[in-house]
This record gives sequence, C-alpha cells and structure tokens, in this order.
Amino acid sequence: MVDVRGAALPILLWLAACVYALSRGGTRAVTRAWLVGIFSMLAVASSLSISAVTAGVAQVSGVLSLADAIERTGVIGAGFCAQSLLRRIREPDRGQFSWRSGRSRALTIALGVLWAAFVVGNVRGSEVFGSFARPEFWPTVYMAVFLGYMAYVLLDVMIGCWHYASSAGGALGVGLRFMAAGCASALMYVAFKVAALALVDLGPRMPAFLESTFGRTDVVLAGVVVVCGASLPVRVRARRATVPW
Repeated sequence: MVDVRGAALPILLWLAACVYALSRGGTRAVTRAWLVGIFSMLAVASSLSISAVTAGVAQVSGVLSLADAIERTGVIGAGFCAQSLLRRIREPDRGQFSWRSGRSRALTIALGVLWAAFVVGNVRGSEVFGSFARPEFWPTVYMAVFLGYMAYVLLDVMIGCWHYASSAGGALGVGLRFMAAGCASALMYVAFKVAALALVDLGPRMPAFLESTFGRTDVVLAGVVVVCGASLPVRVRARRATVPW
C-alpha cells in the first residue's frame, strides 16, 4: 500500500516540473531548463523514497538498496542544477556551460565516489545501504560523500537565494527567501545525519525511529518550502492573467 504522506511530495514536485516546462513569458529558455532539471530530479528521487517503489526496484534489479543510490544521485543532480541556475543569474551574459568549472568537478567526484562505494560495498557484502547510519566502512563513505556534497551545494544556494532576494523584490524576492529557508531546513537534515554517523563511530547509535522520523520530516518540509518558493512567481503571473479574464 502506498503511503499517502510519502506520495504527496513527489506529486508536488512533478507538478512543479510540469509548470516550469510549460511556462513561457518571464523565464528564459536556459533558466527554465535548469528549473525543470531541478524539479524533475527531485521528483524522481522522492518517488524512489516511496516504500512500494523501493521494493519494486529491488525486486526487478535484485539489488536491495539500488533505489537509495539512484535517489541520492537525483538529489545530487538537483543540487548541481540549482547551483548552475544561480550562476546563470549572476552571469547572464557568460558563454555556454563548461564541464571544466569547479562545481562540475565537484559533481563528478561526488558521483564517482558515491557509486564506487556502493558497488564495492555490495561486492564485499556490506550491510544494506540506505537512510540509516551503519558502522561498516563502505556505507559510511557512501553517506559521508553524499552529505559533504549536499552541505557544499545547499550552503552555496542558500546564500545566493538570500543575496538576490532583496534586489529581486515582489513575488520573485519572496520566492527566493522561501527557497533559502528550504535550503536551511535541508542543512539541518545534513547536520542531523552527520551526528548519526558520529554516534555510530562513538558507540551508542541513534535510535532508528528517531533517525527515520526526523530525517523524513525535515526532507519533506524542505521540499515543500522550496517548491512553494520556486513556483510562487509563476503562480502569481497566472493569477494576474486569470483575474481580468
């Protein structure tokens, strides 16, 4: 049975991706492409967090935790798109996208280490990779590289959104502040997971119920706040067009 609460966030993210894919005036083609990339990847990642989907991927692939690895890849990709979007806003007249930039190298390293740890860990018979901190080496590397990359991306995006909110003004400024708040909430999730990893190394593990409940709640809160902030300008434009009609 599908968890209704767990399915709400993927539906919201897929709707946001469709809104930006179909939007026209006020959003440049490149900017819109980055926005569609952000919400599409987050939608895929959140869809894979649904227990029924996770079980289906495991059954088809034969790898119990494959859905978790794909989910984290999607979140990393969404963070990269968000960084690229902010870079586009800062330097709108800059040339075409280059894979030689610092953020591109960080993305390549993070994904390389994440999947290497996942593959090697599964080959060597490590415990299940997933949302819980474990004492095994490869699952720890897997979690640590994900958390480290997300801390780097979230801090960068949060500062950028807050910085441009004051000069943007109107619905866009409010939306950027919402997005900054969502990044701050996601950073709390990162800090919480880092604490869980540290406790595993120190001996007393964090209770699984607490780790699961806080982690899921924080992620859903961050996702909802970011979606609301990012879609606010489009919704305001739609409302202004609808009222006269």
